[in-house]
Amino acid sequence: MSKNITRIYTDAGMNRLTGDEAWGCVVNENNFDLIETNLHLLQDMKCSNKKLPNGYRFVIHAKFDDVSSQQNNGGELLALVAGLRIAIQNRVDEVCTDSNLLYEWWSLGKVNAKTLNKMDNRKQGFIQDLITLRKRFEEQGGKLVKIKGDANKADLGLHR
Repeated sequence: MSKNITRIYTDAGMNRLTGDEAWGCVVNENNFDLIETNLHLLQDMKCSNKKLPNGYRFVIHAKFDDVSSQQNNGGELLALVAGLRIAIQNRVDEVCTDSNLLYEWWSLGKVNAKTLNKMDNRKQGFIQDLITLRKRFEEQGGKLVKIKGDANKADLGLHR
């Protein structure tokens, strides 16, 4: 990744195109797909190249057993974990998400114990990874930024 890249965007979505799973996406400020070039950091995630309304892009597949249909939060989780891994590896300044749940809650270790106990074990593991990654990223001088959905360059274009 180029040294002049300072910001990463993460997002996820689901609709009839994604079926019963959500797809997560990670791009830089120039809309360059960062998943394909960083697959070595994402070996615990299922990734593939998909045709989206915005063109072809690598996506992370999210399907967890603790919810029957709504997988979007899981997709946001995997995308942000991937974005933080990539940012730490490449000394990126900022990682952006439009997920309030991840920004305000899960990444800070704020998870309702009752909810956590009902979660898929893999999702619990990724939440723990997220907590560790956010702390490490911020200790390294990085900043996690909450943005509005319409400003998110990683948007998959599934709801437009």
